[in-house]
Amino acid sequence: MSDEEAVRRSYCPLYFKIKKGDRITVNLNMHDLSIDGEDTQSIVWQNRYTKCGFFVPVPSRYNGSKVIGDVYISVNGLEFGKMSFFSKVSSYSDTKDASQVEVLQYKKIFISYSHKDKKIAKAIAEAYRALNSIDYFYDRHSLSPGDRFEKKVFDYIDNCDLFILCWSKNAEGSEWVKKERTRAISAALEEPPRIRLYPISILPHAAPPQDMIESFHFEDYKA
Repeated sequence: MSDEEAVRRSYCPLYFKIKKGDRITVNLNMHDLSIDGEDTQSIVWQNRYTKCGFFVPVPSRYNGSKVIGDVYISVNGLEFGKMSFFSKVSSYSDTKDASQVEVLQYKKIFISYSHKDKKIAKAIAEAYRALNSIDYFYDRHSLSPGDRFEKKVFDYIDNCDLFILCWSKNAEGSEWVKKERTRAISAALEEPPRIRLYPISILPHAAPPQDMIESFHFEDYKA
């Protein structure tokens, strides 16, 4: 809602399991518009509905046009899905073609990491398995004896919804992490993007790679 007289236009849920005490994070990204204040809000789930709000100033030149945004939803620091929407900007109460919401709940998740960081990667894999019945690729769970390793890895990246990059000093020196993220970057930078690339910074920290620093935000992972 933008003001006290605004009308709720659309509602569409994401379905995944959460429990009391989980930290829910909501990140808003507006296409071509700036958000006034923080673009991310977090709440601790207390088994009751709650709300968070963002203030997005819309210049008068947008009147009659559509604005587009994406809302990314995370649970305990792990992203689970996004809601993409458009809303028609109007100075009067016109409900026709006012808004539309599309929901994407991630179904296939690839976890890229250095084997030196296997403890954190395993915790992330276990968290996804516990919170939701989704397909994820974590090599120690997903590969079987005799698998053609490179083909299976690249096939999964090409068909995943979410690519999680566990970035660290160890990952910086890993040739396999380099191959995986290079494959994912090309898909994430397509228009529209084929996958969502979600880089998280873990200990021991490393500076973001130069080929990603301009296009992707690195979020500190808190277990």
